[in-house]
Amino acid sequence: MVVAPPLAGMACLFWVPVETLRSLLWVTLTGAVLWAALTITLLRQLAGPGASRVNPQAFARGVTSDEKYREVFQASPDYILIARTSDGMVVDVNEGFEMLTGYSAAEAIGHTMLDLNIWAIPSERTDYINLLIRDGRVRGFRGHLRNRSGVIHDCVASCSIVYIDGVSHSVSVVRDVTEDLAVQRRLSESEARFRALFDGAPIAIMEYELDASNQLIMQSANRGALQTTGLELIDLIGKRIEDVFPGLAGTVIPKAYAQVALTGEPFSRESTDYVDGRIMGSFEAFAAQVGPRRVAAFVRNVTERKKATEALRIAQEQLSAAFQVSPDAMSITRMSDGSLVEINQAFERATGYTREEALGKTVMELGVWRNDFNRAELLEKLRRDGIVHNIPYLQGDRHGNTRETQLNCAVFEANGERFLVSLLHDLTNIKRADRELRESEARLRTLFEVSPTGIIMMNERGNITLCNQRLTDMLGYQPGELLGRTYPELIHPESLAAAKHGIRNLFGAPAGQLASAERRFLRADGGYTWGLVTIRRVSSSEFGTPGTVATITDISDLKKAEAERIASEARFAELFQSSPVALAVHQVGGKYLGLNFNEAWFRTFLYAPEQALQHSSLEIGLWVDPEQRTFFLNQLERDQGVRDFAVLMRRADGVHRQCLLSVRLVGEGPLAVWLTSYQDITDQQKIQEEIIALNTQLEQRVSERTQALQNANSELFETLNSLKTTQSELIKSEKLAALGSLVAGVAHELNTPLGNGLTVASTLDHKLQEFTKLMASGLKRSALEQFVADSRAGTDILLRNLTRASELVLSFKQVAVDQTSSHRRRFSLDSVVSEILITINPVIRKSPCKVSSSVAEDLWLDSYPGPLGQVLTNLVNNAMIHGFEPGQPGQIDISATALNADQLELRIRDDGRGISAENLSRIFDPFFTTRLGQGGSGLGLHIVHNIVTGMLGGEIEVFSTPGQGATFVLTLPFAPPKSSSDRMPLDP
Repeated sequence: MVVAPPLAGMACLFWVPVETLRSLLWVTLTGAVLWAALTITLLRQLAGPGASRVNPQAFARGVTSDEKYREVFQASPDYILIARTSDGMVVDVNEGFEMLTGYSAAEAIGHTMLDLNIWAIPSERTDYINLLIRDGRVRGFRGHLRNRSGVIHDCVASCSIVYIDGVSHSVSVVRDVTEDLAVQRRLSESEARFRALFDGAPIAIMEYELDASNQLIMQSANRGALQTTGLELIDLIGKRIEDVFPGLAGTVIPKAYAQVALTGEPFSRESTDYVDGRIMGSFEAFAAQVGPRRVAAFVRNVTERKKATEALRIAQEQLSAAFQVSPDAMSITRMSDGSLVEINQAFERATGYTREEALGKTVMELGVWRNDFNRAELLEKLRRDGIVHNIPYLQGDRHGNTRETQLNCAVFEANGERFLVSLLHDLTNIKRADRELRESEARLRTLFEVSPTGIIMMNERGNITLCNQRLTDMLGYQPGELLGRTYPELIHPESLAAAKHGIRNLFGAPAGQLASAERRFLRADGGYTWGLVTIRRVSSSEFGTPGTVATITDISDLKKAEAERIASEARFAELFQSSPVALAVHQVGGKYLGLNFNEAWFRTFLYAPEQALQHSSLEIGLWVDPEQRTFFLNQLERDQGVRDFAVLMRRADGVHRQCLLSVRLVGEGPLAVWLTSYQDITDQQKIQEEIIALNTQLEQRVSERTQALQNANSELFETLNSLKTTQSELIKSEKLAALGSLVAGVAHELNTPLGNGLTVASTLDHKLQEFTKLMASGLKRSALEQFVADSRAGTDILLRNLTRASELVLSFKQVAVDQTSSHRRRFSLDSVVSEILITINPVIRKSPCKVSSSVAEDLWLDSYPGPLGQVLTNLVNNAMIHGFEPGQPGQIDISATALNADQLELRIRDDGRGISAENLSRIFDPFFTTRLGQGGSGLGLHIVHNIVTGMLGGEIEVFSTPGQGATFVLTLPFAPPKSSSDRMPLDP
């Protein structure tokens, strides 16, 4: 077993906070953009996803030789530390480390983090090191670090391992997030109160799809949309937008929605006057693409609020214009004389000086600088380092007022002269956030009263403490009648047991837990109403007392329509599939694609489902005469149906069949399809022709039959002689047919990972487009985090699927691997086994199986480590895939001992379900697998056998008892015979 060396004194990369992004912005403005780019490039090299090992020479050049990289290392505002993983000894730190810990570089280098007593909580250090040992890296670890003065900081840390001149080092970065966490806690509390009501509140949404003729067809609509429009769901689904809303015909709305579906560019309209006899008023609309050729429209009735909305729009435009510039005061100063050469509007507002009054003067002359901090020392640090961060700064204005701010400065050169760009961040924003929080709570109270969905609040005992008017109207009660009652009293007896169980689970869950279900609610008149209820657990910090908040949406009409639809579809499917006549359902218009076929159709024409579904009859070659098909379709469109149309058709095996086609239109609007019946009359016509021929040529046929018998008797001897030859050819044909079937299975296996990879790639592209738009309009931290999370998940899925496809192709190519090798060298078997287990560790972690190794350390081979590693990988993967049921835990053991001076024995054993007796003798045959089409290609063990008995010069045996696992025993020479193929590659 290989045990990783102890890791000490490690911290690492993390996601850069907003303040760091702002600092990088100022670096860009100062002309030092090259340093920022080099920092990002270096850190991505050291700890980017999938880059746990870097080129030692490149790293050495970047960190120690290249002075520009050294400047980046020192200029980073974050704590960066490089240490040897073997003993945790610090080999280098930057100024960020010195600022955070209070230890100088001279004091830190040559010591460990444990020596410096930087970890405030020892258990966090233990957890951190265990994560690094287990995964090889750490991301976003939250911990507490102590500086030399005893002050404890909340930090976020990550770490990756790199190799410098062949020696393993840890590269660590830590960020102080103490102030950020305080702000995040307050924001989280506010967001929690928002979610308590918004999670269950409906939004008026209607979804459309562009059909083949670019008509917008309604696909879905939520309850809020039905309430906004006053229509029922049946009036919307499957109809054109102009049919549902006649008042939109000829307006810009349908064209705009279609453009959104095609291009993905969102559309919004603050106010549209609409009248169609049923609906009248002013509406605001927003449309966004939700899929290929699909668009979601958000609509709200703003008739009563139109004037207020207009006033709000003007105010928002004014606010937007103000935010086009930085909200923080910025200035550019000439270093030679200290005079201001440029200021922004925020600077004017903060100081009270206009641009004309400020330019050409110094901050000392304006009275803006009021710090006790030595200004000369600050200028000297800027001349030496070129940048300073987060200096406490007292900023004054022309009226004598003083504000507490943070100062960030950086130096840049332009036209041969040095300038200083400064940013003053006003800390009074926290007070403004408090005011906005109080305003948001007022908006929440208003939303509760006007929500179109029923809302109730319950205490810990389940008693209703508050409900809105919509809930009492829905259940037929008077205002106040529900207060004090318990939630189970509102539930229909048939739903009561499930409701009580859900409530008990929710009250035992932590705050923020959500539960959603469909329930029948009792009405005051004795009837019941179907409702979609969403309940959320809330804490005392959110609403003053712990309990639950529930939203209830009336879905009675939707449940009734859904039940009728399911029953209708079930009846049609049963009749369709049980019909003895070949039936098919085709698309109306377009290519007339095949949407469904019954079993009689597949028996008649011998096509496989994947050949026919989503293909036209012309594409699969069903029509012998394509011109006849054109004539048939013209008649079909003209008459809206066809009966007993005689046509010659071609089966999948090339045989022609005479058929009578009858077609009728089923359904209406976008749901309409062509239902086609195929009556095969080939045999009937053949019988009729044979009867006619028999009546007219009976004597001739008798003579021909007599002559045929004589010829048959004379040819019988020749037929018997060729029987053995024919039998041999048939056997070869059967083998080729089996091989073709297996090739099809491998192709099917390849289709799944490649299709998944394409889907994820297209999704990542869509997410990138959305992220680009967010960057243009103003990027939020939550959006950045969501984009990173989506990208990480998509990349992981894409990597797994492409790796699976690569493995299948490589395995299939190596069926005919001969006795060749890429490299032959002397190596330790223990080291090779350990390296192989590290390589396949990601696969092992995803499996409930555990793998252990017990290999003697003194086993040295002069052999081929590459092919031997492939053998071990295939055997371990084979045990995990075939030896255990899905989700079944198990143990796989690898052991090796020397048999004598020339040979060793390598065993791979598992405690799984074992191998049956009938399969035990065939497992090394090519293409033999018990999971064809389910992830097995039948090539893995065949390749293992070829490599062991060929290139490695050994033998392989397998022993197994069903239910007691399997053991593969490899007898290998310490030095297999050398051949001329030693220098040849294993596979091009």
